[in-house]
Amino acid sequence: MSPPGLSTYGARFTRALVVVGLLALGSVNQQGAALSAVGLVGVALSWLATHPHRPRVWAVTTALVAMVTALAPSLMLVPWASAGVALLVYLQLHRARTGSGPADDRVALVLALLMLLYAGASRRTPAVGLALLTFVLLAPGALATLELRATELRAGDARAALGRRGILGLAAASTLLTAAFFLLLPRIDAELLASSQGDAEMSGFEGADVNLGDLASLQGSEELILRVRVSDEHNEPLYGPFYLRGLALDWFDGVRWASSRTATQRELVEPYDFGLRPLPAGVLRQEVHLEPTVSAPLFATPTVTRLFSDDRVRVDELNGRRFDDTPRRRRYTAWVDPRLGDGAIQSPTASEGRFGLQLPSDLDPRVAALAAQIIGDAVTPEDKARRLTRHLRDTYAYQDIPAEGEAGQGLVSFLFDTRRGHCEYFATALAVMLRAVDVRAVVVIGFYGGEWNDVGGHINVRRSDAHAWVEAELSPGRWSLLDATPAGGMSPGDQSLLSALSDTATAWWSRWVLDYDLTSQIEGGRALANLFAPSGDAAPGAAAPGLAAATPILVGVGALVLAIGARGAFYGAARGPRRVIGPEERAWREGLALAVRRGHDPPAALPPVEAAEWIVARVGEPARPLLSLAWLHHEARFSATPPPDGAKRAKAALRALRLLPRAVPPSS
Repeated sequence: MSPPGLSTYGARFTRALVVVGLLALGSVNQQGAALSAVGLVGVALSWLATHPHRPRVWAVTTALVAMVTALAPSLMLVPWASAGVALLVYLQLHRARTGSGPADDRVALVLALLMLLYAGASRRTPAVGLALLTFVLLAPGALATLELRATELRAGDARAALGRRGILGLAAASTLLTAAFFLLLPRIDAELLASSQGDAEMSGFEGADVNLGDLASLQGSEELILRVRVSDEHNEPLYGPFYLRGLALDWFDGVRWASSRTATQRELVEPYDFGLRPLPAGVLRQEVHLEPTVSAPLFATPTVTRLFSDDRVRVDELNGRRFDDTPRRRRYTAWVDPRLGDGAIQSPTASEGRFGLQLPSDLDPRVAALAAQIIGDAVTPEDKARRLTRHLRDTYAYQDIPAEGEAGQGLVSFLFDTRRGHCEYFATALAVMLRAVDVRAVVVIGFYGGEWNDVGGHINVRRSDAHAWVEAELSPGRWSLLDATPAGGMSPGDQSLLSALSDTATAWWSRWVLDYDLTSQIEGGRALANLFAPSGDAAPGAAAPGLAAATPILVGVGALVLAIGARGAFYGAARGPRRVIGPEERAWREGLALAVRRGHDPPAALPPVEAAEWIVARVGEPARPLLSLAWLHHEARFSATPPPDGAKRAKAALRALRLLPRAVPPSS
């Protein structure tokens, strides 16, 4: 018979996961929220309904819904994704109302999983992450319970059936085993998932050309681009703000900036730094987690001395770096030495010929005249740069979002008409006027500032933190960073506690679930070895990975141990002392299973003898051997002495039962 409570547990697990899937769907957008609300109300009413459903009505409704969801996108009325989500919600309602067994519950679980996958692909938020984690924790228990319901051996022995503690133990063991396998099995192909993630297009960073005004499209966007943790040789975090250098552009035609130096050289990149190498004195470590971007540069503060990454990197003569692989989430570590200066250009050819001095052929002569007027009697490049920078900061206004009609203004309009603009105009004006007074200069695009996350210990850099500045040669062979943007246009800040907690949870989910790969496992193993190494073996100045990196390995091993223990403790306690099953009982179980397979399924609550009599009453003499098996089982189970020749008699009855005919389905 069905184990007591098994159906109830299966229904509870399934319904919980159905609700989780619908809630995750509701967090995507307003349309998802509306469909989620309809789905939640519908499944609740279906579960509470007591009157039988009408199969014909549901069949007609399903056909109509399928037709509408197929035609609406074809006629361009709704997007295909919206139609698919609506169909998922309807199918979930259909299963909630018409489902009656383990197979229907499995379908409901698949539909809930599809909703979660859609939500995860659409939005990567803590709410969706929590929903996915809940599904991972509950799904093993649900599947195990449904499998027991579908394949159980119905022996009629209440003590042999799984009780409440047995079900909970099996669910706990399944969940822990799932966690252990996820954390410990080698994840060699995990990068394929990461590379399939959507990527953000950042205007001004995709190609080699940047039109004047491109960076304005990034202002006001709160989309996260990267997280960076900067620490010194003592592994103490530094709060910034920092200039995260991307690309240097040296050629300007009056409308757009471009680089005349192609990034063809392969950068010498070492394997990803696990935080175990000691830092030289004065050197900073920058650990960066970069979101997927189209052909994104490698962002770091000047000047990079060593680079640790599992990706290939190309570098140009201006120390502009790009990843040359498909867009995906990346992590890398850069060692930077501030003592080498805040300008990253170190190529000897950067001080030759007309490099950094080129001007547009049609440049308005008023620009050069203005530059000469501003520098006055200044002679050295340093004095010229200081006066030009101060003039731009003091006499021009910063404006992140261009006013109407000013979005495409040129350099001359900025300098002589509007006298306001965003960082790109300040950088362009400074670079062009420096060149006009014979000082080599290039424009650099990257990021500045960001928000400090006190919970996660890192800086969040968003699209709105995109910035442009200048690198100029103020002494032979030594380039320096110059920023003419007024201070009011650069406002790094701190996150609120709630925002920091949410961001830290998102970062944790990305690192240890979405991006958990073979590198993460190796990092955890090395960190674990470092934790248990003698204290004298740790290199001075090495970053202490601690429990952060080793936690997945520890959790995986712990989950494996607990899974084995939970299985033994709960399942053993639920079953009680192990009972030896005799040949009579085994024969009865086989006989009942044979009868059920042939369509003779007695009510679940009947004990063995009554169940056999129920089948005999409907089948007749061919079912008599099953009744004999039931009485043999009863005699062997409850009499003081085993029945004589019990095994032989059971074998004969089981052989005779093979003539049992199949049940004839009732005529409709």
